[in-house]
Amino acid sequence: MKNFKVFSELLSDKDEGIFHNEFLLGKGVSFEVFTNLKEYKDGIAYAVFEFWYIKVDNFHYKVKRYDRRK
Repeated sequence: MKNFKVFSELLSDKDEGIFHNEFLLGKGVSFEVFTNLKEYKDGIAYAVFEFWYIKVDNFHYKVKRYDRRK
């Protein structure tokens, strides 16, 4: 639930963002906790409920809110 809370706070006023992995770790994100995953040509996207995160480079992750209602 910690990942969900952090992602909710970070994306409270936007649908996606790119964050440094150290920043996310400092907020308490555990990259080993996820509820689903999907393989893409650019890598693997991990889900925590409606939030998806994917590694952009060695230091950054893109976090995106997926809303099926849109």
